[in-house]
Amino acid sequence: MRAVLAIVFSLGSHTALQAAAPDYADVQKIFQAHCMDCHSSEDPEGKLVLENFDTLMKGGQSGAVLAAGKSGDSLLIKFLEGRSGKTGKNQFMPPGKRDHLPLAQITLVKAWIDAGAKRPAVATTAEIRFPDIKPRVAPPRAIHALAHDPDSKLLALGQHGALAWANAASAGERQPRVPAPFTGHRGNVNALLFARDGLYAAGGDNGFPGELRFWNVKEARPVRILRGHRDAIYAMAITTDGSLLATGSYDQKIILWNTKDGAPVRELSGHSGAIFGLSFRADGKVLASASADATIKLWSVATGARLDTFSQPLKAQHAVAFTPDGARLVAAGGDNRIRMWTVSATAVEGTNALLHSQFAHEGAILKLAFSPDGTHLASAAEDKTLKLWQASDLRLAKSFGRQPDWPTAIVFADAQLYVGRQDGSLQSYPWKP
Repeated sequence: MRAVLAIVFSLGSHTALQAAAPDYADVQKIFQAHCMDCHSSEDPEGKLVLENFDTLMKGGQSGAVLAAGKSGDSLLIKFLEGRSGKTGKNQFMPPGKRDHLPLAQITLVKAWIDAGAKRPAVATTAEIRFPDIKPRVAPPRAIHALAHDPDSKLLALGQHGALAWANAASAGERQPRVPAPFTGHRGNVNALLFARDGLYAAGGDNGFPGELRFWNVKEARPVRILRGHRDAIYAMAITTDGSLLATGSYDQKIILWNTKDGAPVRELSGHSGAIFGLSFRADGKVLASASADATIKLWSVATGARLDTFSQPLKAQHAVAFTPDGARLVAAGGDNRIRMWTVSATAVEGTNALLHSQFAHEGAILKLAFSPDGTHLASAAEDKTLKLWQASDLRLAKSFGRQPDWPTAIVFADAQLYVGRQDGSLQSYPWKP
């Protein structure tokens, strides 16, 4: 009787799998959890990269690793099941003494292959419905990003679902305003950049595809909306000539975009944590990234190759910035320190030295920003402090005192340093000594 029930249950499970074939996203979650140590784009075993659908279908040095519709003949499944040995000795993936994939996960991968190994659908943003619970008091509208336009003297503020604006012409407490046309963003606007012909705003909802909007500010309309990340965008940088834009996401990827037509140029992979900070060198040839994996990486903009990895940080890195002349790089994050490196012309490994490591705050450092003339560096931290440092040697130049809430965004606007806070307040301080 038990045998009969087992067969019925097995057939029922198989029918359920056939009725609802798994999506590539389900397969990718398995690869991310078990296979990235050996099969990321950085020195992949057997030249097989499992970071996305295209690299999987490209295969490795032995050729294609799967045959659509034929899981039993697919080299990938043979490795997962230990049937790949050419000399009579079984070879498994993952190799060595690592735990082999559970049968249920192998079955899921096989079901996806047998269903045709279909390309993932274009990411769409699902509609989230929340219960209509009215707060008793108006919740604070945290400021997640700030950007300054020297020509119009406007400050753009990134908040949840919208952009707000303020006039940077005067100092002190400011009351931002939210014009109706600048609404419609999904999730928090985490990064802002003024360009010659508009404003870039990036962010998103956690767990859903990130969104990048390019606004025509004068006409108050979005020119284009770009989607390419699988999760919210947290970092953005643009080259000095404005031709190339970089975005970094919680999905651990960096995407380079052509600003002329919004087309993606290439994807950079190598971090094992969210991307929280990006900065282009002044010449546009090198991109620096700060990640939750506690590293800073340098990338060749022309080829996408990783040039160097700075592993001195001990915790997640939240911010990174090149000096205006591009000769040095600063970064900071969860270990409360600001570090400075020299960056050579080639920026390749072995040519970039750590210059300073300055204990700066009693809490994790959230943001860094260089003054327009490059002489000073501002830092904001979770201990609710805002400080100014000499850019040459990271000596403390000024402390602006304890803030009423987390200073979540900072930007220099001529002679003023603006700080946006978690409670939605915006304030400026004279910064020049």
